Amino acid sequence: MDLGAIIQRIQQLPAQAQAILLRSLKLSDIEYTPAGAVLVAIQLLCLLDIPRTIDQLLGEEHTSVEALKADYDRGKRPVPSTGMVLSILIADMLAYPKHLTRIYKIEEMAHLWKTGPLLGICPTVLNDDRILRALSALGQAGTVMEETLHLLAIHTSERFSIPLTRFFIDTSLLELDGEFAKAAKVTLGRGRDSMSQLLVSLTCAAGSRIPVAFAVNAGNTNDGTTFSSAFAAIERIASPDPVEIIMDRAFPTAGNVALLQEQSRECYFIAPLKTEKAGNKFKSIVEKIWEEDSWKPINFRSAEEIRRKLERMHSAYETQWVLVQETKPELKSGQTRRPKGSIIRKEVPVRCVIYRDGRRAEQEKQARLRQRQALDDVLNEFAGKINKRKLTTVQSCQEKVQEVCKPFSAVNSFVELSFGVNTHGAVVFSWDWDETAYAKEEQYDGIFALLTTHPASSVSANELLKRYRNRNEIEMDFSGLRGILDLEQVFLQLPERIDAYIFLKILAYFVLAFLRWYAQEHGYKKVTEEQVQDALSKMGICMQELLPLHIPHWSVSTEKGLSQWFRATFNLPDPHDEIQRLNQLVDKDEIIRRWFQNVLDGQIVLE
Repeated sequence: MDLGAIIQRIQQLPAQAQAILLRSLKLSDIEYTPAGAVLVAIQLLCLLDIPRTIDQLLGEEHTSVEALKADYDRGKRPVPSTGMVLSILIADMLAYPKHLTRIYKIEEMAHLWKTGPLLGICPTVLNDDRILRALSALGQAGTVMEETLHLLAIHTSERFSIPLTRFFIDTSLLELDGEFAKAAKVTLGRGRDSMSQLLVSLTCAAGSRIPVAFAVNAGNTNDGTTFSSAFAAIERIASPDPVEIIMDRAFPTAGNVALLQEQSRECYFIAPLKTEKAGNKFKSIVEKIWEEDSWKPINFRSAEEIRRKLERMHSAYETQWVLVQETKPELKSGQTRRPKGSIIRKEVPVRCVIYRDGRRAEQEKQARLRQRQALDDVLNEFAGKINKRKLTTVQSCQEKVQEVCKPFSAVNSFVELSFGVNTHGAVVFSWDWDETAYAKEEQYDGIFALLTTHPASSVSANELLKRYRNRNEIEMDFSGLRGILDLEQVFLQLPERIDAYIFLKILAYFVLAFLRWYAQEHGYKKVTEEQVQDALSKMGICMQELLPLHIPHWSVSTEKGLSQWFRATFNLPDPHDEIQRLNQLVDKDEIIRRWFQNVLDGQIVLE
């Protein structure tokens, strides 16, 4: 604060007012505001050309932040484009870890963010009606959201040399709170607590983890049916090299795999087999492997095992698995059964590698033993309660014991329960363990399988597992979307606004994933998206007032580490220069004049 200039101006006042004012001058407590974080976030969004891309696809004229500020400085109140309005929401997502601002509070927060002088956007323009209309415009405009993400991924990849040959596809079920009567796709829950659910499909580039495609589907959508649209997005964006897709167990259906095999380019996939649904067919293969002692050791070790210097304990077995998909015609009027031969079966054979993790096998064995011991204890306790109160009949005891055994799913199928009635009419109870079946279960401990179209000659069982284990990247993406961007916080009612709001969170995560990748590529090896967001969020500004005049002065409060490195690396505007704009707008002479005028008017009494 330029105290010298202020004091010189005060010395022009009458002597009595001058003396009292100089004697009472003091600085107020420092107030922190988040304007710096939002300012940096907007700069990053403009760096990636997000506001302009949205406006161009919506057919709107785009006005840059610099042009908006120039108009604002000339006393105008420019109307920001839809892309700029939505970017304010994204900036809030980037700048506020786990505390996203509700839409009806954005205008209030915009006053703290100083969007007028810093961004050329008057806070009153950011009222909830304007923001909701912007969300509707984005959500209703056909494929604008998908095209925005496509162009963003293409341009970012070309500009920063991000590889686009390997991809991860997954879905996540969102459990929403609230009433969604106007959003038909928000459906009743399927086997979970929430009654309102959406299914979000996400496709990310391996390594960088930047989102390249997304879709918001009805909560009751079958995950596997989302593959074709995700693959279409991959086809548009992938480089001419062979494509590899790593996906969840819901996706490798016969139809989806056939789709990949029909492509003119080389397209490969890796996905786990649903062993629990493969049933006896899969178990018989595992039994055969043990009988023939066909397990082959492989060199795979997880990152944790390497760090702890643990020995290799994985083995593998190569085989083939046939995926089968049935297409059933709709029943015609009056039909109760489909005509013989009308059901079309599609069979697609694929390579299957069955793995055994020796370390996990031992853990599962010990966990099952603990469950067995616990179930024995529970059954002993139950035996002491029969013939009392409500447990006086065989039927009541049988019903109750089923309830007692239910939590022990890993072992309850191996226990044989017996009930009877003795000569005195009392219920008798005993149980025995099927030791043969219990011992045989060890064969399946630590077992899992991967399906793939990669030939064994080019991708070994060891390499296949290594590539699949990288799939946790997309798990981390969904974790980040849920954790640092509150993916399930959706308080909108209209379906197009729900879609658009979720999309903005994916754009925010695109920025965080890109910054994390870029930092890792340049030496920040262990940085995470959460740390990037934390670094951005700490870039605030401080304000102090010179009392009793209430002359404000702003300064940058925090700028160090990653946020400073990003600014220097991407040549972003200096926040110190931007914040100085706030100070230049303060008319100190006018404030001092008004103070003295209040003295003359008797509103301020000089003592």
